Amino acid sequence: MNRIVIQPVAGWTYKTLGAGVMAAGLLTLSGAADAESFDGYQIYSPSVTQGETEIEARQFYYGDSDNTVNQTNSGRIAIAHAFTSYWATELYGVYESKPKQSPEYAVEWENRFQLTPTGKYWLDVGALLEIEREALGERNEPFNIQYGVLLQKQVQQWVATLNVTLENQIGPNASGDTELLYRGRLSYRLGRRFQPDVEFYSAPGPLSEFEKSSEQQHQIGPGFAGSASLGSGSSFNYSTAVLFGATSSSPDVTPVVRLEYEFF
Repeated sequence: MNRIVIQPVAGWTYKTLGAGVMAAGLLTLSGAADAESFDGYQIYSPSVTQGETEIEARQFYYGDSDNTVNQTNSGRIAIAHAFTSYWATELYGVYESKPKQSPEYAVEWENRFQLTPTGKYWLDVGALLEIEREALGERNEPFNIQYGVLLQKQVQQWVATLNVTLENQIGPNASGDTELLYRGRLSYRLGRRFQPDVEFYSAPGPLSEFEKSSEQQHQIGPGFAGSASLGSGSSFNYSTAVLFGATSSSPDVTPVVRLEYEFF
C-alpha cells in the first residue's frame, strides 16, 4: 500500500503557516464587501520557487444563449512573489462586465503554500488561501474566503493537477453557506513551448445540500500551454482553454487566456 507522508520543505513550520492564516483572518474581519464571485479560471500547482516574481494577466468571456449571461467578460492583472521556498503571495485587481450593467471591480489576496518537496513523495501537496473583497465602494458586504488543497502527480510526460477548495463568506450579511469547488487539468508535456491539456471546473453547490445536477456548474474543454525563455532567468508563459458547459446552468462556451511574465 502506498502511503503519503507530508513533510514540510526546508524552513517551513506549522507556526509559520498558522501565523499566515491568522493574519489573513484578521484582515477579513477588518472590512466588508461582496458581489457575485469572480471566477479566475486558474488551476494551481503546489510548487513554489523561492525568489520568483510574476506579473500576470487573465481574461475570460461567456458565450451563452441566455442574454443575461452572454457576452459577460472578466479579467484580472496581478503581481506575485515567492518570499520563501514554501510561500508565494499574489495581489489581484479584478473587473467583470455583464450585459447592460456597469462594470464591477474587486481585489484579491492569494497565498499558496508548498507542503511537500516537489517529486519526493507519491503526490505533491500544497495549500491555497484566497481572500477577495468584491463590490468595491459598497458597504455592509462580506468578504469571500477560499481555502483548500492543491494536488499534483507526474508520471513521465503526463501531469495531473487537482484543486479542491471550500468558499465561505465572513463579515456583515455573510450567507453562512460553505461552497465546494474543484478544478483540475491533465496535461502532456510534449515540449516546453507547447503542452496540450484538458481542463475542468465544477461547483456542485453548498456542502449542506448540493444543487440539483442540472443546476450545478460544470465546464470542461481542451487547452494548451507553453513557455519561452527570455534570458537572465526570465520567461514568458501562456495558457489558453475553451471550456464547454456540461449542464444547462453552465455557460455554453468560455474561452480563457492567461499570460505571465516571470523573473528573479
